[in-house]
Amino acid sequence: MLQKMVPLSTLALLATQLGALALDPGRLLVEHAPLVLPACYLSDLSIALKRAEEDSKPILQIVLGGEFCPWSERIRGEILASSEFVGAVRGRFVLLVTSESSAPKSSAQGVGHFPLLRILDAKGAELFHSGYLPLSPQELAENLWQRFCDYRGLEELVAGQALENLPELQLMSLYERAQQLGHEALSGSLLDAGVARGLESCFWERYGQLLRSAGGKSSEAKRWKRELLARFCKGSGLKQRQVRARLALLEFERAAEWAPSSSPPSEVAAPLMKFIRKEGWGLPELWRLELSLAQFFYGRGRTALALTHAERALSSAPDEEKPPIQELVTLLSHSSSNS
Repeated sequence: MLQKMVPLSTLALLATQLGALALDPGRLLVEHAPLVLPACYLSDLSIALKRAEEDSKPILQIVLGGEFCPWSERIRGEILASSEFVGAVRGRFVLLVTSESSAPKSSAQGVGHFPLLRILDAKGAELFHSGYLPLSPQELAENLWQRFCDYRGLEELVAGQALENLPELQLMSLYERAQQLGHEALSGSLLDAGVARGLESCFWERYGQLLRSAGGKSSEAKRWKRELLARFCKGSGLKQRQVRARLALLEFERAAEWAPSSSPPSEVAAPLMKFIRKEGWGLPELWRLELSLAQFFYGRGRTALALTHAERALSSAPDEEKPPIQELVTLLSHSSSNS
């Protein structure tokens, strides 16, 4: 994690300062006193919540990492102390700066490291969060405010809709937007509404979520797979094979993501390759399956196998999809000839 890394330059400087400290005990404290932030930043969550309720404002909480967190030091010195940043956010948010011990584990895990930028409502509920963003003070202030406005705007838009009457494409568009904004409650409500209506895209999305979180072997994932097959694996033989192809691809992508690096690539890819041999003929989506295999084998360092599947993807892809696949084939051909 970034906060555990100590640059060599920092260690060298510290050694020099400690030597000087032996001669002058006050020197280190004078030269490296903590940066004092503007008074508009609060440090107590309870006070921030009271202020947010009084002023009807959201809270911008900046959670800083530990002693040796270079990105936290950077945002503290370059962003939080900047008059541009303060001027852009102080009228829009209640500002709160705390240490990493105050951050919920779920938020910290979602970003992976500190600093952590959290937007809270006046009751302390997290609306969304993000990690360090390499933006200027003014750009970061506008980014956070725009995300908050989009978040609230999406809530108002959905509140004014009868979800049971929304066209499937519009419902999924709102769902994807909620996902992008990190609005978990709203995205969950939209997906639930689609599932209750029996919308196929919503069933696929829910199954994908189960694969990513619980794995294909969980009882819930298995139940959902049976439901998908029962509802949508009907009609012509081609339609049935298309549903099974989509299932095979989702399950392969999940297996590829979770398989240990020590797992033989051929074992991970075996179920999807078996499906292609057995049912891939004439499938409009065959190129997607082959392309996924090509990308997987390339990531595992199996260039020759990746090239084989990329060429198969190219031969079966529709014309509008061919250019990027051709680029991949060219890249793999070059890598294969040089290996």
